[in-house]
Amino acid sequence: MKKSAKKLIALLLTAVMLLSCGLVSASAAEADYTLIYPAYGRFGPYILCSVNGYQNSLGDAGVLEIPAEISGVFDVLLPQIADNAFAYYNPTDTNAAKYNEELKELIVPDLTAVLGEQVAGVGGAFVIGDHAFYNLAGLEKVVIKGDVVLKDYAFANCTNLKTVIFEGKNITVGANAFAGCTNLADIRFVSDVELSTGVNAFNDTKWFSQYPTDFIIAGTTLVAYVGNDDSVSVPLSIYKIGNGAFKGNKTLQSVTVTQNIVSLGDEAFMDCSALKNVEISEYASLDYVGTDVFKNTPYYDNYEGDFFCIQNRLIKYLGKDMDVTIPNTVKEIAADAFMGCYSKSGDGSVSWQVSSIRIPASVEVCEENCFTLYTTPTTFVPVLYVYSNTPAAALVAENGYNHVVLGVPGDVDIDNVVSAADARSALRFSVGLADPTAEELYMADVDGDLAITANDARTILRVSVGLDDISVETLLTKPSTTTEILQYYNKVLDKTARLRAGYTKEITGSYADNNTSGCSLDINTYALYINPIMKDDSSVVNSFRAYESNTEAAVANLVTSDLICEDAVKSASCILSDGKYHITINMNTEEAITDDTFVSDIYPVAGRSHFDSMLADKTWFKLSSNWFTYDLFYKNCSVKMVVDVKTEQIESIDMGVTYYFDNIDGVINLIHVANFGRTTGTGFATRNDTISYSNFVY
Repeated sequence: MKKSAKKLIALLLTAVMLLSCGLVSASAAEADYTLIYPAYGRFGPYILCSVNGYQNSLGDAGVLEIPAEISGVFDVLLPQIADNAFAYYNPTDTNAAKYNEELKELIVPDLTAVLGEQVAGVGGAFVIGDHAFYNLAGLEKVVIKGDVVLKDYAFANCTNLKTVIFEGKNITVGANAFAGCTNLADIRFVSDVELSTGVNAFNDTKWFSQYPTDFIIAGTTLVAYVGNDDSVSVPLSIYKIGNGAFKGNKTLQSVTVTQNIVSLGDEAFMDCSALKNVEISEYASLDYVGTDVFKNTPYYDNYEGDFFCIQNRLIKYLGKDMDVTIPNTVKEIAADAFMGCYSKSGDGSVSWQVSSIRIPASVEVCEENCFTLYTTPTTFVPVLYVYSNTPAAALVAENGYNHVVLGVPGDVDIDNVVSAADARSALRFSVGLADPTAEELYMADVDGDLAITANDARTILRVSVGLDDISVETLLTKPSTTTEILQYYNKVLDKTARLRAGYTKEITGSYADNNTSGCSLDINTYALYINPIMKDDSSVVNSFRAYESNTEAAVANLVTSDLICEDAVKSASCILSDGKYHITINMNTEEAITDDTFVSDIYPVAGRSHFDSMLADKTWFKLSSNWFTYDLFYKNCSVKMVVDVKTEQIESIDMGVTYYFDNIDGVINLIHVANFGRTTGTGFATRNDTISYSNFVY
């Protein structure tokens, strides 16, 4: 055997022995360090190792500067600090006691300055492990020259640490990294730092407690809010809300997330026990939404919709439907979004669970376990319905989920093309010449009125030849479910308000006494005392009219409330015809108790307190011998909107409401007004209002 071959074998055997031991002693000048190899692997001519301790004296200065590279057995080593590497737990540990007494200053290198892009596999950041410098009483200063990842408790309980300087741009600080560092008053970041913080990362420091404002900021990241205001608008200088930034705040009731915010950290508002209202600017482009952002808040716990979303990200499904259709405004589905969507009976068997999920074409991201209902005793994922040639179809196929591929709306014969043949099939269905299957019915009903009509056939034909600017994509994104319709309604109203569109407004109304056969009301008494209150206009006996033309006011006057509450909606429909959406929303009957009931938030109508205040202003009502009672309900509340599909500009809005005054009873000037001349029975009356908006000018 040649000498060179023998030498090579010897080197390889030595390497194997060293690796099998897991501990490598550095050579020559690097003999000060004890090193271990983690499972990160090789990076070009470099190998990552962990600095697991320090062998020799630090010298009089007490400065420990970790080199960016160490000459070792294998090429050159890139160091990182191992978990507990310098931690001081046991006074009898001689080496640990030495670090505790002698180490005054730590200097951490900038790895990217040495290797640049070659360390991209680990982000180019120097890693300092869990509890790496825990409980070192002598440590006073830390200088970190490059990007760094500080793991949990990295410098915790270093009670004499006074200064930490971060010179890198990408900084990650783990949970409780500086817990117990009660003298740390000087923390410095570069101006354009990209900071990610764990919960309570800096909370024990003087830098935190003595910060001059309620918003503790590092670069453009909100580390924490320490104020006690009940309403907060995040400053425009903040781009990221850090992990746990508002966590546990007990006074915050309302927060506005402004347009510059790109990230909501983990547990950002968790345990904010008073938080009821959250406004997220639609201009905010959220690149990251963490886990449990609003957990244990009234805003989340009392959420009235089925789909809890933050912008276009579905965080959690809260409904109880077995067959779920995700709104087509959703682009991302968070991990565990459907976890727990089942219930069990007394014997442990599943009594309800989501059995199918229809995923819209808009979905582009499906995170881990996003469709999983439970994982024990086995993992269960319901049947997933996806549209052909969409990102969702590819995503579910890649993950091996049980799924069914649907054709796009209008593609009646499911050949991936909307053609005249599809229009012909729809026309035959509409006149009864053929019976559609369930899937054909779904594909052919493109206008969304739950029936196949000539309008469907006409729309499919126009799509096939490119008329009206209506495309297959339009059919895929048409609002269909109640949630989608309500979200679209809000969207176009908000857009119209932002553009400050002018409009014509007309209000008409009518009032009628409607007496039951057992209740003959005194009409003169009504005309004098009650009609003016019910009508809200004493100058007109049976009708009233107001007209406002070509206003310059923003259409925000239409009331752009959040219509996500499906409990108040009786039904919602969206019909596509001639390039326009015809939206109708019918509300459930609701008793008007106060002016801030849900219905009165949606419609420009008067609440119970409005009529009560009018009563209170009347001289006759103030007399002790008089009394008057009634019940007030809303009925037939509805809104109809016509919107151009392409421009999303409103053509008209019509709002209608019926006030139903029931159980009218009372005594006015010794006259029993409800049952004049009788001893039993009460009266009722109705008032109908219509508010119309038209002639929108954008």
